[in-house]
Parts: sequence; structure tokens; C-alpha cells
Amino acid sequence: MSAGEVNSGETPLVRRFADWIVGFDAGAIPEEALDRAKMLVLDSIGCALGAMDEETPRSALATVRALGGAPECTVIGTELRTSAALATLANGILVRALDLNDLGLGAAGASHPSDNIPVALAIGEREDRTAREVLSAIVMGYEVYGRVHDLMRIDCAWDNVSASGPVAAAMAGRLLGLPAEKLGHALALAMSHCHTLGIVRFGQLSAAKAMANSMVAHSSVMATLLAAHGATGPQTVFEGPAGMLQASLDKGNPVGLVAPVNVDDLRIMRVNIKSYPCLGSGQAAVAAAIEARKKISDPLAQIEKISIRMADTPFVRSQVNDPQRDNPHSRETADHSFLYLVAVALLDGELTPAQFGEGRWFDPAVRALMSRTTIRNDPSLNVYTPAAFPCAMDVLLKDGSALAIEMPYPPGNIRNPLGWPGVEAKFHRYASDRLPQARREAVVEAVKRMDASVSVRDLMRLVAG
Repeated sequence: MSAGEVNSGETPLVRRFADWIVGFDAGAIPEEALDRAKMLVLDSIGCALGAMDEETPRSALATVRALGGAPECTVIGTELRTSAALATLANGILVRALDLNDLGLGAAGASHPSDNIPVALAIGEREDRTAREVLSAIVMGYEVYGRVHDLMRIDCAWDNVSASGPVAAAMAGRLLGLPAEKLGHALALAMSHCHTLGIVRFGQLSAAKAMANSMVAHSSVMATLLAAHGATGPQTVFEGPAGMLQASLDKGNPVGLVAPVNVDDLRIMRVNIKSYPCLGSGQAAVAAAIEARKKISDPLAQIEKISIRMADTPFVRSQVNDPQRDNPHSRETADHSFLYLVAVALLDGELTPAQFGEGRWFDPAVRALMSRTTIRNDPSLNVYTPAAFPCAMDVLLKDGSALAIEMPYPPGNIRNPLGWPGVEAKFHRYASDRLPQARREAVVEAVKRMDASVSVRDLMRLVAG
């Protein structure tokens, strides 16, 4: 029998997975992992507050206002209180909209585990859990996400946010205090409905990209609440006909999902914190362009040609070879276009949400620099993968001189970390239009003291509008 097969008499994998989640030892989490979780909570809140004026979050907030819902959870940056499921949806869209939240790297490509932090905040607030319990659920959620994402087949039709189906159910079920039997049904229901088509990340991108994970998380929270009230799900959701192992996961080693936890190598310690509001594989290219800009006073007048080299991996190749990204017509495509990102970062010497305002991707100056840029995959850069998405940039100037910049680990990568000072600075920069300085400082202090806080509700009161 192969590792992917299960005897009819064996306990279904989803039930073993539920047992693993219930048995996750919060007391064994190292302090450094809890500290990392706090850092990611602050970063996520800052990303959400910075996205309030974006079009997709505005649509989400208008929808939540129209729907109402039981006033049990906070919508970040607003006066709204709504149901846990709707708060998960709205806060998830806010956290993700700028493409500025965390970045996980692995064999299946990039991921954004902090997309699911809103699940822990919403259920934690609803159930009046301690902030320490919320942190523990987040650490556990990162572990689940990493294990599921590692098994996702890069050649399947489903987007990587499909991994969040079991993650959100695991976090919600843990904070609801579900026993393993009900949690198994919550996981089964969530996984039955979590699959998202990969088209959300190809071609001219739309609001579906920013909403993708939050739609999955919202559905999974609903599934978990249904299971809490007795609803059941297919217990062979992994190994059964048309189950996860056929649809999207590698059949080779699914039992890795329930392997013992190595507290010395928790997944949450492997994630990067983004410095720029764009796709993860573009962070190094943007950093290289900003570095080049320091040595060029007038990019449009001085630059003859820009040559970009990226790692030669299936994930990066699929992005480099997507022709729609070379000609962005939407905000969402622009922040996933290597050519646009490099051009605008060279022109402005920075990359913030301001570089995506007023259809900047149609600016003749930006288009001119884009037309002078070529990009290709270079296997020699693979030495830096999968720990990073490296970039090498050669800029030829019209006077015949040249600049060569290699950026293996951009700011925020785990090998070039921001640390608390960098994360706090990022939070203040993106939250400054929504919260006054005294409130922002109170939020930072509350997050840093989460492991000692009586209730996560104290923090959520501070991040309300």
C-alpha cells in the first residue's frame, strides 16, 4: 500500500487531522514564535488600515453595512460590528487588498498565511478568548497552512488559497473549543467547499484576487459554525473518490499533515514580511529598482535599457510568461506586473499605494520605461530559492555606463528581516491616515502585550474606527 492509500478499516485522515489540531500543545510554543505571531498581527492590522480607501475594500464594507449581522465582531478601522463570518470576510479583504501582508515560500510557490489572521481575531473576539489563546491559534494555523500548502500540486487548476479551507476551520474550531469529532466534520465541510480556480491570478486581474482567500475563510468559518451545531461533512474528504488527494493535493505523503510538531522549526518562523505593496516574487525587483534610482537622477532621460533576471522555477516562469502582466489595465494587474513595478519604482524611487493611483499604469513615462525593459529566467539564481525570489538587474545608461544590482534577499525576507523596528515603522506609515498617533502607539503596545492580555477584545476596541 502506498503512502497515499488508506485501508477501509483505518481512521479517516480528516479525523486524525482533527485529533492533531485538538492536541496541538499551546504550552510548548516557544516565546520567539509567539513574538513572531504578534509581529504578524501588527503587520496585518497595518495592512488593513492602509487599504481602507482601495476600491475592493470599499465594496466589502458597503456590503457588510447592507447585510448587518449580529454585532459580535469588529471590522478593522470602522465603527461596524457584525457577525464573525462577515468580519472574517471584510477584515480578510482589508488585510489582503494592498498585497502587502506576509509571504510564505515553498515548493508550491508563494502563499500568504496571514490572510487567515482575521479568522482568529473574529472568533477570538466572538468567544471572548484571551489574546494568548488567539496567538496560539495563529501559530497553529501557520503550521496547518504550511503542511497543506506543501502538498498542493502546482499543476492543478486550483489556486493556492484553497489551502486556507482547512486552515480557517482549524483555527475557528480550536477557538470555539470543538471536540475532535465535530472538528473533523468542520474540516470536511470546509475542504468540500474551499476550492478556488487559479484564474483569479492570471490574465488581467480583478477584485477576485484580493477577495480569494477571504471568501474561502468566510466559507470555512460558516462550515465550522455549522459543524458546531451538528452539521456533518464527508469523512473521506481526503482519500475518497473526488476528494482532496485527487483534486489538488499530492498523493505521495498526506500523512505528513499529522506528523508530530517540531517546535524548533515552526512554520511561522519561516515567513517573510513584505516591504512593498506588490506580489511576493516582485519584492526583490522593486528593491533593486529603488537601489538603482539612488544613482540615477533622471531615469527617463538617462536609461537606455533595463535587463531583469529572475529565478528559473515553475512558479516564477508562469508569471514571467503571462503576457497580460506586460500590459496592465487594472490596479490588480499592475501590482503583479514586473515591468510596471520596476518602471514606476525607478521613476519615483519608492513603491507605495500612491504608485497605483489614477491609472498610473497608462502614464506615457511609465510605459516608455516598460518598453525598454526585458525580463528572463536565469537558472543561476536558483541557488537562492526557495528561501527567496531573487532578482538581478542590469541598467544600461545612454552615456554607455552601466549599473549591475543583485538582490537575493529583499528587505523583509527572513534572511534580511525588518524586526520589530521595521514592522512598527511600516504599521505607523500605513495606519497614519486612519488612527491618530496616540491610538497607534496604544495598538503597538497592546499587540506586544498580547500574551499577557485578558481578552483579545481589548485589542479589537483599539483598532475600530
